[in-house]
Order: sequence, then C-alpha cells, then structure tokens
Amino acid sequence: MIYNEMLMSYSFKYSKQIQQGLVIFCAAAILIGLYLASLHSYLLFHTVSELFTIAIAFAMFIIVWNSRQFIEDNYLSFIGIAFLFIGSLDLVHTLAYKGMGVLQGYNPDIATQLWIASRYMHSISFIAAVFLVRRKLNQNIAAFVYSVITAIVLLSIFYWENFPACFIEGTGLTKFKDVSETVICVFFAVAILLLYLNRKEFKKNILILLFVSLFLSICSELVFTLYGSVYGLANLTGHYFKIISFYLIYRALVKTQLIDPYSTLFRNLKQNEKFIVEEQKRLESILNAIPDGIYIVNQNHDIEYANPTMRKIFGSIDGKKCYEYIDSFDKPCSLCKFPEVLDGKTVRMECASTNGKVYDAIDTPFVNIFTGQVSKLKILHDITEIKQVEQVLCQAKDELEKKVLERTAELAKMNEMLTAEIAERKKAEEIVKAERKRFEDVLEMMPAYAILLTPDYHVAYANRTFRKWFGDDNGKKCYEFLFNRTEPCENCETYNVMKTGKSQLWEWTGPNGHNYDIYDYPFTDTDGSPLIMEIGVDVTAHKQTQNALRQGEERYHSLTAATAQIVWTTDAQGQVNDDMPSWREFTGQSVQEIKGWGWIDFLHPDDRDSTAKIWSNAVEQRILYETEYRIRRNDGEYRDMSVRGVPVMEQDGSIREWVGTCTDITERKKFQQRQSITNSLLELFAAKTLRKEYLDATTKIIRDWSGC
Repeated sequence: MIYNEMLMSYSFKYSKQIQQGLVIFCAAAILIGLYLASLHSYLLFHTVSELFTIAIAFAMFIIVWNSRQFIEDNYLSFIGIAFLFIGSLDLVHTLAYKGMGVLQGYNPDIATQLWIASRYMHSISFIAAVFLVRRKLNQNIAAFVYSVITAIVLLSIFYWENFPACFIEGTGLTKFKDVSETVICVFFAVAILLLYLNRKEFKKNILILLFVSLFLSICSELVFTLYGSVYGLANLTGHYFKIISFYLIYRALVKTQLIDPYSTLFRNLKQNEKFIVEEQKRLESILNAIPDGIYIVNQNHDIEYANPTMRKIFGSIDGKKCYEYIDSFDKPCSLCKFPEVLDGKTVRMECASTNGKVYDAIDTPFVNIFTGQVSKLKILHDITEIKQVEQVLCQAKDELEKKVLERTAELAKMNEMLTAEIAERKKAEEIVKAERKRFEDVLEMMPAYAILLTPDYHVAYANRTFRKWFGDDNGKKCYEFLFNRTEPCENCETYNVMKTGKSQLWEWTGPNGHNYDIYDYPFTDTDGSPLIMEIGVDVTAHKQTQNALRQGEERYHSLTAATAQIVWTTDAQGQVNDDMPSWREFTGQSVQEIKGWGWIDFLHPDDRDSTAKIWSNAVEQRILYETEYRIRRNDGEYRDMSVRGVPVMEQDGSIREWVGTCTDITERKKFQQRQSITNSLLELFAAKTLRKEYLDATTKIIRDWSGC
C-alpha cells in the first residue's frame, strides 16, 4: 500500500515536470517561429503576433463572461472584460497596419494611434481594477462603459480625425507618441504599486504572474519608444514582450477562474468521500459501544447489522430472520410495527422476550445512504430491573400514603402553632415599624443631613436638614438640582462605595459654599436593591477655626524665625523630643544630637553641671527657669546666653510642655566689662598718688582685662 502511494506520488511529480517542460518547449517554439516569420515577412510576424494576443484577450473575456455568475475575484473579472475592448482595438490596429491593405486610404499613423489608444486602455484598466478588489462588480455596466469609450476612440481616429498624430512617415515618432509611451509606463508602474499595496487580497502565484506581466508591459512600451520604422527590430522586441505579458495575464485568469475552482471541487469530493467512510466507521464504533441491543432489519426481515450487545443477548445471527432470531417464531409476529416505520414513524413500546427480560423497544426508520432503501433500526433497552424497582415503589407508595395521613394530622396541629406564630410576628412587625418611625424621626432631627442615593443618582430619601440646606430634588438627579449639571461631578467620590462595597470618609464643598465631612456607607433597600447612605456634617466653622489656628502657628513660626533669639521647647519632663531649628542653626547639631539631654553637650564644660542642676530643679518645682551659660557656636566660639523658660499648663493644671529662649548677651557682657575697666582706671587716676600703688592697680586692671 505504501509502495503504491509512493509510486503514484512519483508519477504525479514526474508527469507535472513533463507538462512544464512541454509548455516551455512550445513557448520557445512559438517565439522562434515568430522570429523566423519576421525574417521572411515582417508583416506576417506582426499579424501573427497581434492575432495571438488578440486571441488571448478574447479568450479571457469569454472565460469571464460565461463564468460571471460564479466569479468572486472582481479584479481579474474586470480585467477580462477590459481585454475584450483592448483586443478589439488591437484587431483594428492589425488590420490598419502598413502593408495589410484592408483599410486603404489611411496613412501608417492610424495603426500607431490605435496602438497608443489600446495601451492607454490597457494601463488604466489595471489601475481601475485595484479599486474593485473589495467592491461588487456589475459586469454589464463595465461592458457598457468600455463600449462607449471604444466607440469614442474609433470615432476620434477615423471620423473626427482629432486624435493626436503619433507617427509621421519619413520623420518617425511624434513627441506625443514618446510622451504617451512614458505616461503609459508610469500608469503600469502605478498599477504595480497599487497591486503591491493590496497584495493580501491575491494568492502568491497569481500575484507573481500579474507583477511579471505588468513589468513586461512596461518593457514593451519602453522598447516601442526606440523604433524609427514600423518594421524595425525594436518593434519586433516590443511585440515579444507584449505576447508574454498577455499570456501571463491569461494564465492568471485561467488559474483563478478554471484550474483552482475545479481542483478545489474534485479535492472536496475526495475529502467528502473519505469523510463519509470515516463517519460510517465512527458510527459503527459508536453502535458497537452502546450497552443497548441494536440491530437493523430490511424490508425482507433480514438482519443487516447487530451490535455486540445484541449478539451477546440473543446469540449468533446465522442468516435468521428477525422474528426467528428474537422470538423464535416461524413468521412475522403480530406486534411487528414495520409498516408504521416504513411510513416514517418512530414507534416505542415495551415487550417481554423469551429470555425472561423486559425491554423498552424503539423502532425508527433508517435510510441506507448508498442504496436509499428504508430499513428498520431497533433499539432494545433492558428495563427488567426498572420494572422490579417499580413494583417496590408501588409498595412503598402504599406505605407512604399511610404515613402521609399520619403526617397530615401532625401538620394540622403545626398549622395552629404557625397561626399563633404569625400573630406574634405581626406584632413584632408593628414594633419594627414603630422603631423605624422612631429612627426616621431621629434622622429628621439630626443636625447633619442624611440621604439615600440610588445607582442612577436619584435621591430616594432626604431628611429635614438636607431639604433645609439644599431644597427638594423634585425627581431630578443629585448633580442636576444641586449644581445644574447635565452629567455627574468629576470630583464626586460618593459612588466609589458601589464599586468597593466599603464605607468611606471624604470632604465635600456644597453648592452653598460650606464644607462638609461626608460619610458614605453601602446600604440595601427592603427590596434588595443597592443604595448609598450618605451623612454630611457641616464642618465650615471647624475649618475656619483650624485655619485660624494654622495662621497663628505660622505667625508664631515666622516670629521665631525673625527674632535673633534661640527658641526651644521640651516635654513636661524637660526632655527634648522635637526639632529646634534655631538651636540647630546656631550650634550645628543634628536633630538626633539635640534630643533628650544631648543639647547640653554644646555648653561650656564649666557650665554644664550648674545648668543641669538649675534646669532639673525648675522642672521638678514647676517654677520659672532662669540662668546664664555659654553655648559653643557652629564656628567653635562660645557665646554668653541669657536663658529663660516657663511651663505651658493644661486645663487640668498639668504641664504640657516647656517653652523658652536663649538670648545672646556676649556683646553686652563685653561692653559691661569694658565699662568696668574704664571706671577702674578713672578711679585709679583719681585716688592713687604713689607711683607704686598706681603701677600695682594698673597691673591688676590689665590682668582682669586679659584674664591672666
């Protein structure tokens, strides 16, 4: 089997290579034959080559027009219609060619004019076709438009004679002809670009054929710009390119409209045949796996198929009729439903078999997809155990009815108890209503507003305070009657509760300019619908008080920063816990170095013990703290300070904190010292008469001045 498949694959591949070789050989033979014809008679070559392309053009139109009801490729369909009229202009061009003698009385320019007109139609058609890739093409309208254009072209050349001259005998090609060939090449290049931009709409092999064909058309036009005689070599080469270009278009059209559809059709038929066989095997495997007995009987009562379950129950078929196989009868049984099955009906019944089993039997029509003959498919489901269970259930039913009567009596007694319970529940509901009324009264008397909001921004309930502050909503949405808006407020946070399911606190500025602390809670209405309960407390006065305190504190800090004194604070026990910016700026200590008793490390060593005693005594006695000590400034110099501190008391008489200042008195003390020395000198001058006493007093003053 594998060998046969390999042989067939190799044969197909070899046959395809031979076919491609024959195509290449025939194409080469045609081109060589045309060349030999041109050597014998250029007119013969021109006529044959043109007729060859004309035949291709007409063949493309015939293929498209006769398969237009089934064509889905609008691009090539449009090209096929266009080539009928392109070929028609080429046919008239061939008949008008110099030396043909068909259209006598006309100069050679007519053939060139027809050629240029045909090439314009050729290039523009490929541009227009791209815009029909995703649109529906009406072939009749397209054919009509091309008919009108072709008629106008022929009339302008033969009747009106207003078509620009393209060839002047003895001179050669005109400027219009050369420019037209260039424009036509540009049109073909634009068609290639548009085709590339829409490349996803085409199969790769078709796209390559179209690209090469359009490229060869450009080459053909470029070559035709070079010839100076209608019988020249350039004209010969241009026709070669044109023949190959037309053939490639033809190949693309034939492959799209004929080869691919029919290949697909036969491939689908083969796949469908394989699919049917596989489905038949799958169906047979399913029937074999079903635990119920299944068999198929034809109209002659012959058993065509029996699944394993059937053969396991009733044994081997051995060519028996269905009535012989199932019931051991010698003729069809009276209960046989075959006539009804042949009428297309499905029959279901219970039947007891000779093996003592009870079956749920289903007879249904079965059509053989190959012969079309109607047979009967029978399914036997063993319900013996179900029947036994039904008997047990009947017995249980009788017992159950007895118990139901007993239970009914119990339920009657329970009903009396439920009646009493209902009465108590109604009483409880009245109490709940009263409590609800009381709760509503509390909400009405609250100094804060309380509302219930629905998911669509309506106010389901509003207490008296809300109505007093903001008025009635009159059925409007909250943002409509509060702010006259047409959409929800951007800064509203209320409906976040719907998303998170959690309560929240936020601040809100109402339409009256007041500030409110808003408390939002998820709330469920009595019917189970979600709501938001919102309570708003007017904190405007509180905000104003806070602002005043903040301004006072800012003023205090500004005053502290403006003064030359060092301001310090401690806790009730005299420990530094917070930052003291003025102290740190003066000493250069860090926040951590200041805390606790760390500040004392920057006092003069001789002043530390005395200062600690005085400060500890003031804290312990809760009295005014007043002393002098020297502090080392951040440049290393010790400065004399006058220090005062007082306790700040709470309302209950306890100390909340200590606040104090350090005033730099260094310059004052220096001044006092200088003044003291000056006074001493004056007294010396006034009181000392002896030179020795004078010198001793002067030495003492100098010592006091220098500290030595």
